[in-house]
Amino acid sequence: MKLSENEQPDRFGIVGVDFAKFSEFCKEEIGINLNNDHFARLEGKGVFMKRKNAGTGVVLQFEVKEFRSILQSWKMLREIEKWNEKGFVDMDEKEEKPKKKSSGPSCPACSAEVQAGAKFCHECGHKMTAAA
Repeated sequence: MKLSENEQPDRFGIVGVDFAKFSEFCKEEIGINLNNDHFARLEGKGVFMKRKNAGTGVVLQFEVKEFRSILQSWKMLREIEKWNEKGFVDMDEKEEKPKKKSSGPSCPACSAEVQAGAKFCHECGHKMTAAA
């Protein structure tokens, strides 16, 4: 949503964002490396993004109105989850930003952080080789 603020939606409410910028933003702000599995999981939850080849590269297209609605739903679900964990609503609680991943062992295929001794990458499924 932050990357699409300066973009003008078309007559159907669809906004296009450069995939390279989007991918870099996710690495910097959230600390994740995007792959096809991320998009498949979003589509499984009813969030649709269209990846389209353009002359300058790949463009992600999505409906802004749909994403705003889903964002509000996810915020509400997150608050309900906190309420269930604590047993009460803390009105003075400050919102935490997502934490970036630490610099531990990483997958050679997708550069995602993996646990020490893992046999497969949890992000892309790449088989990890044992250190000699």
